[in-house]
Amino acid sequence: MTFPEVNEQVLPCGLRVLSTHSPSASMAEVRLAIPMPSTAVDLAAALVMVDSLPGGGGRADEAENVLGPGALVQTTYDHRWLRIGASVPATKLPELIALVFGALATPRYSADTCRGATRRIIQRNIMARSHPQIIARTALGRHCYGDDFPAVLPEPSALSAVTPEDVTRLHRDHLVPDRALLVVTGGADQGRTSKALAEATSSWSADPGREAPARGPELKDAGITLAERQSTGQSDITLIARSLPRTDPRFPALSIANCVFGGYPASRLVARLREEKGLVYAVECALDELLEDELIMIHAGMDPYDAPVVLREIQSELARFAAEPPTAAEIATAREYMLGMLYQSAASQAGLAELLFSVAPLGVGLDWLLSLPQVLHDVTTDQVAEIARELYPPDRFSGVVVGERGVLGAQEFDVPQGAAR
Repeated sequence: MTFPEVNEQVLPCGLRVLSTHSPSASMAEVRLAIPMPSTAVDLAAALVMVDSLPGGGGRADEAENVLGPGALVQTTYDHRWLRIGASVPATKLPELIALVFGALATPRYSADTCRGATRRIIQRNIMARSHPQIIARTALGRHCYGDDFPAVLPEPSALSAVTPEDVTRLHRDHLVPDRALLVVTGGADQGRTSKALAEATSSWSADPGREAPARGPELKDAGITLAERQSTGQSDITLIARSLPRTDPRFPALSIANCVFGGYPASRLVARLREEKGLVYAVECALDELLEDELIMIHAGMDPYDAPVVLREIQSELARFAAEPPTAAEIATAREYMLGMLYQSAASQAGLAELLFSVAPLGVGLDWLLSLPQVLHDVTTDQVAEIARELYPPDRFSGVVVGERGVLGAQEFDVPQGAAR
């Protein structure tokens, strides 16, 4: 696998920078990630902050106005990271750097800014509250982590109570450069980029005395429960089990095992539930994160009346996966799919930026990414079988079946009805 040369440096402020240079590219791709505590953060204030930063909903038109046609900046927050992604003409990269890092170094949140952000977020959340994934994630968190699991969406009253002082304090406490990551790819001149970064980050710093955030609630082996969702034509099943960290030497074998089980269109889970039996609208098994935990996460959406049989089929496939681990042919097919997706990701500047951006925060170096194709080729059938037996038995998985109580309650689940929340 061939990558352009990746330059890595850590700026005096603590910001880690990965950059590549492609002289023929007319655009620059920028990805910035700043770690946030998964708990102990005022979610309402965090969302107002995100909406008010460059790329947030309150500054949606700013990119083209400041950086010219074709420029795009977007800011998001997922409880663990604040992310800013941008695609801009390469000649405008210094202006983008000044815009973004100026806002990070010098927080400015007025009462009007906060009120406008609050109105937009409340309006967006009206629709978001009924989204199946939001409902499933909320139910899953409460069931598997307990009442200390952080809210997925804040209440309107909490948003309305946010003040400029709340947002400024949150910004100063957590939007800091140490452990933050910046990825830059494309055609921007690296000399100009380095100079712009040095100037823009010179006043961006962290309080050296600030304490590390406390760890969030612990994941429990909670079994499977039923969770109510009013007036719906769809049920959702989400199951989770502890996984392995990316730094574990067995992680490549886990990646292949998970791909065979439910990670791509020809996987066992997709073939069984969707292609053969037509029981689900969608189903996948992914290696994901929730709070501080690395997880194997299975998600399926289906007609509520099919939920009991889908749950039994998932559990049956998990049991079969442990008892009948992937064959050499299944492993070879999954490996080729994974390598194809990897090569495709590196084929464009945006894809390369996303690839570097996704790997760098995981505690692994660039050598890990460069060696990944060979490492995947070296994974043996026995290594994948060991992972399947160890991590995929059905009794390792906890989770929720979400749907309308009247419909779900009339079905025959292999779950105690008294466990429903």
